[in-house]
Amino acid sequence: GSWTESNAAEIREAVQMMRDIGVNIIVSLSFEVDLLPLLSSAEDEGLLADNFVWIIIEGSGSAANLGTNPEATRLMAGMLSFEANPVPAFGFQRLFRLWGSLRPAGCT
Repeated sequence: GSWTESNAAEIREAVQMMRDIGVNIIVSLSFEVDLLPLLSSAEDEGLLADNFVWIIIEGSGSAANLGTNPEATRLMAGMLSFEANPVPAFGFQRLFRLWGSLRPAGCT
């Protein structure tokens, strides 16, 4: 599913669509601001049960940013998370700056 950044109603509709079509492996790439509303909606719809697999990629669930939030920690328990480390390599530093400058309108 997809939604407009920070639009909780669209997030809920996307989660309900995933539930209705029977998705049980979910790969999430979302803006950080949308991760908690997404996971809360998923919990409400039963998509965080043991028979679902969640993979959070590229900073959506950055431990550095969400790790101190008890609700995020609870909702993300048992999920896989993959994130590039932008510090050691020049290429990652360039990507990190570019990625940080993008907004939904620029992602077409």
